[in-house]
Amino acid sequence: VTAIDSWDFESGTTSTNGVTGTLVNRAVIQAGVLHLVDADTIGYFKSSPLSYTFSAYSMEVWVKLSLLSQLSGGVMSLSSSSSFLSLALSDTLPGHWAVVTSTNILETSFQETTTDVFVHLVATVDSSRVIRLYREGILIATSSSLAAPVFETSDVSAVFGVQSDTQAATTQLIGEICCGRLYQSTLSATQVMQSYRDDPCGCVSRQFIVSDQDRIRIAQKMDGAVVVSTQYS
Repeated sequence: VTAIDSWDFESGTTSTNGVTGTLVNRAVIQAGVLHLVDADTIGYFKSSPLSYTFSAYSMEVWVKLSLLSQLSGGVMSLSSSSSFLSLALSDTLPGHWAVVTSTNILETSFQETTTDVFVHLVATVDSSRVIRLYREGILIATSSSLAAPVFETSDVSAVFGVQSDTQAATTQLIGEICCGRLYQSTLSATQVMQSYRDDPCGCVSRQFIVSDQDRIRIAQKMDGAVVVSTQYS
């Protein structure tokens, strides 16, 4: 299965299909990675409107958290003027992965434990609007009651770093995003596992060192929480 579009950030703010995007405030791209580490200033990336519709679809992203104790941070989202679906952190359980829509939330019992590597996450929506969430190729949550939104208008955008640009003030992610991919189909469990194993964006080789200045700023903001980032040799 081929992604309908993807952002690996090695080409800056333009997707593989030529869709442009905008870095907002303190969001920066360095070493092919979208860097969202300033807890004092909202920062995120938003693409231009996409010329695709999404009914059965999948979102795939590689993310590295800078803090395990954070809430609500949006990793990758589809967002329109009327609705959104976001692969995000829980609003109530620190460090727990979730899928958030404009009306509901699918929370998981899985709490993230690592800050030193990119984690592979996939959210799928099938034709019955059932949502499934995978981490590192393994299914960690399913819900048939959320009624995932269908995006049939031309105002839908891909957003990285917040749940949606309309809720940016309260859903800021603190971390790094290596790559995001969109599919106009529902990836199967086998396809999700294969993509995790293949690492098609090469995220394992693209690690980013958080600067000393950013470490101090985040630690102060988060009441002394420790920020960890590791570079591969």
